[in-house]
Amino acid sequence: MVLDVRRSGLIPRMALAWLILSALVLAAWPIYRSGLKAAIDPNEGWNAYLADAALGSAPLYPPPDQLITNNYPPLSFYTVGLAGRLLGDNVLAGRWFSLLAVAGIAFAVARMVLALGGNRAGALIGAVWFAGTLCRYFTDYVGMDDPQLLAQALMALAFAGFLRTAWRGGDGTGYVLAMVAAGFFKHNIIAMPAAAMAWLLLHRFGHFWKCAIWAGGAMLIGFVVCYGLYGEAFIFNFFMTPRSYNWIKALCALAHLRWVVAGLLAWVAFGRFGGRERGICHLWAGIALAVFFVQKLGAGVDVNAEFDWLIALSVIVGLALSRLFQVFPGEGMELALVRSAAVLFLWVGWWMTPNLKISRLAFDPSFREGIAKSEREMEAAIARARAASGNVRAEPLVCYRAGKPLAVDEFNVQERIRAGKLPADTLDLLLRSRKLIQIEPPVGLP
Repeated sequence: MVLDVRRSGLIPRMALAWLILSALVLAAWPIYRSGLKAAIDPNEGWNAYLADAALGSAPLYPPPDQLITNNYPPLSFYTVGLAGRLLGDNVLAGRWFSLLAVAGIAFAVARMVLALGGNRAGALIGAVWFAGTLCRYFTDYVGMDDPQLLAQALMALAFAGFLRTAWRGGDGTGYVLAMVAAGFFKHNIIAMPAAAMAWLLLHRFGHFWKCAIWAGGAMLIGFVVCYGLYGEAFIFNFFMTPRSYNWIKALCALAHLRWVVAGLLAWVAFGRFGGRERGICHLWAGIALAVFFVQKLGAGVDVNAEFDWLIALSVIVGLALSRLFQVFPGEGMELALVRSAAVLFLWVGWWMTPNLKISRLAFDPSFREGIAKSEREMEAAIARARAASGNVRAEPLVCYRAGKPLAVDEFNVQERIRAGKLPADTLDLLLRSRKLIQIEPPVGLP
């Protein structure tokens, strides 16, 4: 399948340029926000604290009698902690990793489209649609100090390598091992390795067993090393901390499908017009959708549960548009208009909800004042926490900036209380006895 974008006509090229420009505009807000002093999410201070802990300031996996929990694998904390030492700020390091990861995943999407037989136009469109959609509807995670996108980038690059080799008959063992390594950065990225192994099971049974043995051995070694380094606290934190589940929450999350309606339509069209690549794409997208729903059953699970599925749909968008951007004999204005309409339909999907923050930043003085107020209140809260004698109960980034230990992990404490593992008045007793000092949280970003 050959592409020559220059032969596709001026109007489709203009539509594609407009799509790219719009994606860059959407990325402007998270890029700008990454330099702000206010917290984007409570996870930022938690991750910054644990990145310091990985380098020796505290146990990376706290003992069960503490009120903080680390249920993430360890590699992201060492990575961000080392980068934070160089930059002088773990939060900034984590935010920059997140921004770079978006570009890394977009590049991986393009590589996957090409590996599955798409052309350069389709690869570009799939990558741009991924980045624009992520920056439009999943903004909280773009440029936030959290390992999710960093791990997604590593996993997506490994899966792209798998498609380029194993899907074409080569040995994908090395890429399967790379996916295992990515799982030790964040453990909830399941769809890509599951799709790889399921496809091997269905189509290359002998190679499936080779990859399964190597991957199983690598995971076992990884967990044994973690146990050797962190002891029983790792087992408690990673495997035994409770989490509540709610079917209603998962069903409500299906409303998020409206954000990726263009990808859904491409998936439907791809089922009719796709080629040999349909099998692995349907397998991958189906697993990703199921994993998204199952993960959303859990309390505290955010929109990051949808990232695997968004990546799969982006590749399908790229493959579907690749077919449209083939060079056809005698093609004319009609085909040029269809191509342009398809590209612009992707763009329209980004404007289905209001409140574009980059436009408010440019044109709304009250929005800019709200940002300034959140930064001022963060500085005031940090000063109050720093002046307090003893441990504080505060927004995690306040604790981190004030040089206070993170004494309370609010989410996991509440989950332990729900599960009956802690008394319901645990925090109240600590506050009344002045073993914890309450610091009122600052106003968040508007």
